Amino acid sequence: MSAAKAPLLFLPSAVAATMAAWQVQRMQWKQGIVDEATCNMEQQPVNLLQGTVPEFRRVAVQGVYDHSRAAFVGPRPLSYEPKDPAVKLGMRPMLVTPGALKSGFLLVQPLTSSDK
Repeated sequence: MSAAKAPLLFLPSAVAATMAAWQVQRMQWKQGIVDEATCNMEQQPVNLLQGTVPEFRRVAVQGVYDHSRAAFVGPRPLSYEPKDPAVKLGMRPMLVTPGALKSGFLLVQPLTSSDK
């Protein structure tokens, strides 16, 4: 084997090692985001109309629905994931697309806030 080919044999291993290290860093970064979201979801809801709300934080608002301006959006895939962290906290299940079990329509209604 010539001396010029030896570095070429090392190159795929170096690329694979770099990619593996990047994946580990990426996994740790994503785990930090998931931990932050879980922590924020466990806290009490904040009033939506009182300024900025941190990411992944539950909100509360009081008002009256305007049924005259309601609209159906769909058809959309609907499913309920019981593994969702929100369900474990006793909150309503969230709509998610992966593994959709049925399809339907979403009802969108404007809310007129009573907090002014």
